Amino acid sequence: MRFESRCADAFLGLAVGDAYGRTLEFVSGERVRTQPVDMGPGAARWTDDTHMAWYLAQAVLQVPAGRLCPDDFGARVGERFVAWIGDPLTPSTAPGTTCMAGTRNWAQCGDWRSSGVRSSDGCGAVMRIAPMSMALAGKDLTVAAEVQAALTHGHPNAREAAIAASHLLRWTLEQGRFTREMVLSAVARLDSDWNRGGDVAKSLRDALQVSLRASQWLPESAIAPGDGGWRAGSALGLAVAACLSWWDDPKTVIDRAARINGDSDSVAALAGMFLGAAGRLDELPSDWVANLPWAGKLRGMGARLGLIGRPVIAVADLHGRPALLEKLLRELDQRYADYSVVLLGDYCDNGPDVAGLLQVIWREKSLRGADFQAILGNHDLACLRAMEDALWYKRWARRYWNPNGSTAAQFSAASGSQLLRAMPAHLRETLESLPWVLKTDRYVFVHAGMEGGDLEPQIQSLQAQKLPLERMHLPPQVRDKDLARRSDADWTHVVVSAHTKSTRLGCPVWEGPMRICIGADVESSNAVRSVVLPERRYIVTTGR
Repeated sequence: MRFESRCADAFLGLAVGDAYGRTLEFVSGERVRTQPVDMGPGAARWTDDTHMAWYLAQAVLQVPAGRLCPDDFGARVGERFVAWIGDPLTPSTAPGTTCMAGTRNWAQCGDWRSSGVRSSDGCGAVMRIAPMSMALAGKDLTVAAEVQAALTHGHPNAREAAIAASHLLRWTLEQGRFTREMVLSAVARLDSDWNRGGDVAKSLRDALQVSLRASQWLPESAIAPGDGGWRAGSALGLAVAACLSWWDDPKTVIDRAARINGDSDSVAALAGMFLGAAGRLDELPSDWVANLPWAGKLRGMGARLGLIGRPVIAVADLHGRPALLEKLLRELDQRYADYSVVLLGDYCDNGPDVAGLLQVIWREKSLRGADFQAILGNHDLACLRAMEDALWYKRWARRYWNPNGSTAAQFSAASGSQLLRAMPAHLRETLESLPWVLKTDRYVFVHAGMEGGDLEPQIQSLQAQKLPLERMHLPPQVRDKDLARRSDADWTHVVVSAHTKSTRLGCPVWEGPMRICIGADVESSNAVRSVVLPERRYIVTTGR
């Protein structure tokens, strides 16, 4: 299942759990365990959990390419929450008093840092987090989760629960599963870099313990703070316990999450969110989804966010090292259920097995289709020109070859025309088919970098494969190392490149809001570097 499909299912799973728990929210005792739930037409109605997530999704869509700015995001969230209060539908969705109070405070002061109700760590801060995990990752996700929580809820627990839930959902979306190991990782992060002075880690530790004990129902009092999910930590903890306890039966996960003495709809909504993110929505009764209000709109919003946040791995220069690429792909296949790869050029020269690398690229393009992209680097373009131009062959031999690997020598060629005949047609055609630049909604992938100013004319020139007027030159965006640190705050896309060597293993040459340059020193280190987007996490794959 594709990433954007799991995002769509996560949004629908949130709404399913919300609707299932709605009629049980203020039921207690034996009745909450036994009262029938109607999920038929007109009865399966979600509450403010889903409605606020919808408005938060609109704010997430407004985040521009590049690093997320806390104050800018806070303003976008505040504006959308004010619109939520004014929505004629809102009164019928049982909106929470703290969410409304915090939003009204923001409307008065305009500052997300001070608008939240200071004493409140209510579950409203965590019930709505799903859209952020679909489009954001890494530090940006942490910041976004904290900002939206603090805007309405001022207590540290609210921030911690929102951050932990957002990352748990992101990991589930990426990996297509929900596991104890993920929860343990979240606990460890809450004890370190996610700590905001709260105690949500205890809620998750309690959830892990509860899930180990066989029980027919969730023991509300056993998960801190023992209030049945009215507060953010217990809402997340109860949802996690329900998922881990009955994961093999998604219908039971939703049912047990909702049949608690507490905030039934929010706990069930969070549980449904995790189920959908793991691709388990189809295992629920089909009418539960079919009867939801806005089912098509929710699915479409989730898919739209997922297209933004789908993992993309950009890979620096490989220079004739097929084993490194194959090792990286094996590692990515184990880590991600669905992802895209973009190779940033330079497959020829300076490595032991150019033909083998081109063969792997040809094979993976055939197998993975649009999920496996590669662009040309300066060595690749020089190789193509050398096969049709004798002067270029001499220049290529003089400037691009080194003792670690000559493309022509590997094909037993002593001239461009010999190389043209010696290189297998499907490998040459693979090289010839590669674009010089790749543009997506948020990124421009290019080998060396882009010049300052408007990106579009440069992109169009590279797409048209226009060569400089000087016969022996290549476009600067493909070969100029001085562009490694070139950035422009007015760029509409983040420019991602390689081509330039890094001085420290695992670190980029340059990183800024609109610019990423990955280190490219595979010749000296026998290690290829990659960056995972949108997370901006760097990977080093070694041959040792």
